[in-house]
Amino acid sequence: MIDLLIKGRTAFALGIPNLIRVIFYRLSIKFRLHPVQQLSASIPKAPFFQRGYFKSNCPPCSDDWQERALYFGWMPRQLKTEPPDWYFNPFTSKSFNTSTLEWWRILDFDGSVGDIKVIWEASRFNWVLAFAQKVKANDHSQLDRMNNWLEDWCINNPPYCGSNWKCGQEASIRVMHLAMAALILEQTQNPAQGLIDLVKLHLQRIAATLSYAVAQDNNHGTSEAAALFIGGSWLELVGVNEGKSWHKLGRKWLKNRVFHLIENDGSFSQYSVNYHRMMLDTMCMVELWRRHLNLSPFP
Repeated sequence: MIDLLIKGRTAFALGIPNLIRVIFYRLSIKFRLHPVQQLSASIPKAPFFQRGYFKSNCPPCSDDWQERALYFGWMPRQLKTEPPDWYFNPFTSKSFNTSTLEWWRILDFDGSVGDIKVIWEASRFNWVLAFAQKVKANDHSQLDRMNNWLEDWCINNPPYCGSNWKCGQEASIRVMHLAMAALILEQTQNPAQGLIDLVKLHLQRIAATLSYAVAQDNNHGTSEAAALFIGGSWLELVGVNEGKSWHKLGRKWLKNRVFHLIENDGSFSQYSVNYHRMMLDTMCMVELWRRHLNLSPFP
């Protein structure tokens, strides 16, 4: 009874338009009618980041993902393999490779896996930022390492298959980290073809389910709109046809989500310091990118 009351309150808080979005999404996925289930793409090819001259005037570098990873920013775990097993849970020492399954066939909750965010953590590409910092500081071995890890990730997470494609927000985090690494390494204007293909692959996945992200009225909407804005404007810059429409879509929904989810005092709709920080980090990346490409200001 209590469970039903909580679900009822949640549904009421989301509102009728969002409920319709959620119901449409879930039914269309169930009956295999959703456009996201028709997506297909080739595996992007290395290299993703190129060799070049880098100014070494960078702040102190992160040592994360050298011999150990800091899961969720604070839990140290030794790297068992290199590149990592992208389906490994370091807290249970079990691996759950789902790379042969389309993501929408994989259960949302699986007791044998535990919290899927533990599987997702290594695929959020935090390590791309750590490696890019090292390269900027003239440790060029980290460039090869970064390309090798990205190539391995692409092979073991083929387009739209496996747990790491299941969430549009996870794809969005990867896009933002790739873009920030390109900023660090001064490769936004002439990125490698592999990087262009990797970003495009992700934006196709994000755009297809943006309506569902918006319907949740939380950080998914801000993250996914941010990735479309950043990634779309980037692809538009390098001449990818779909880039302009993704850029416009991201800008539209970023403005909508900010006005809808952030109060005048700056507080976020999710009353959590972690989610508030995530929203602020996201908006900082958006504004940094906007200034870098000299795009129109937000209101």
